[in-house]
Amino acid sequence: MNIVTIVVPCRNEIDYISSFIDSILSQDYPRDKIEIIIADGVSNDGTREFLLSLDDDRIKIVDNVDQYVSQGLNTAIKSASGDIVMRMDVHCIYPTSYVSILSAYISSKEGVGNVGVCCETLAGDSTAMAEAISLVAASVVGVGNSAFRTAKFEGVKCVDTVPFGCWKRSLFDDIGYFDTELARNQDDEFNQRILKAGYEIHLISNIVVKYFARKNVRSHAKMFYQYGLFKPLANKKLRKLTTARQLAPPALVLYVLTALYLLAINPFLGGELIALMIASYFSASYISLRKVTFIKRVSLLFPFMYVAIVTHLSYGLGYWRGLFFVPIDSTTPMSR
Repeated sequence: MNIVTIVVPCRNEIDYISSFIDSILSQDYPRDKIEIIIADGVSNDGTREFLLSLDDDRIKIVDNVDQYVSQGLNTAIKSASGDIVMRMDVHCIYPTSYVSILSAYISSKEGVGNVGVCCETLAGDSTAMAEAISLVAASVVGVGNSAFRTAKFEGVKCVDTVPFGCWKRSLFDDIGYFDTELARNQDDEFNQRILKAGYEIHLISNIVVKYFARKNVRSHAKMFYQYGLFKPLANKKLRKLTTARQLAPPALVLYVLTALYLLAINPFLGGELIALMIASYFSASYISLRKVTFIKRVSLLFPFMYVAIVTHLSYGLGYWRGLFFVPIDSTTPMSR
């Protein structure tokens, strides 16, 4: 049986680290075949102290002083002793069979470079806004046709990306490590290199990871702004547009700017454009909430619509900035 190294990028996760560690230590994979390497990005909220207090020889801490996810992942992977490497994120709770199923799958499949599972997105807090954030993050309206968040299927599906990731250690010798210039979207760029090298990426449906969305709109918007900010750089590195859906948010930004401009010179026409946008988001939000109770649908409709608009505008604004500026500065390290 293969040794599995779990690599974890981590910074200031005191609210989630305990439940996350519990879900790792509860795995049904043999204890002596698991290695856990946590790349701590200079946590200052008690996360590091919590990790140091754990009495488990499987857990190792490496420093990620640059605080970039990609750099932390690379540091952890280069320290790995396992034949199988899995990324896990702290905002998640993993089923006890996660390591067993993914390690067995990747070991038995020739030509598969990465394997992942679907996510169930949960609210990061008990507020209506936090619930709206989680619903937007799991909806077609919010994130497009992201298979691991929105698709319903049985069995295995070939995709262009999966969450987290499970790889044979030899893959990194073949295609290299994560790109350290990408503070966000490093997994998308890495997965495209996997596909370019002739491997497949598989999404399996028989297990589901519980993922906690951001607690508030500010942190959610910041995350999507950073996703948009680094997407053009990822496209440039790959020399192609990875998905068509990424163009929708920057197009929305242009639409809003056009509407605001027209509002100043032709209030009627500008007002019509804004009303059309609001009506479209209202309808899409109502349809997205069709599976919840009527009372909850009424209470969440406007928070959902607000979060959806903020999500798209944040991504779109980041995208436009990323088109014209190389987004490598002190504002982009990993954050929660």
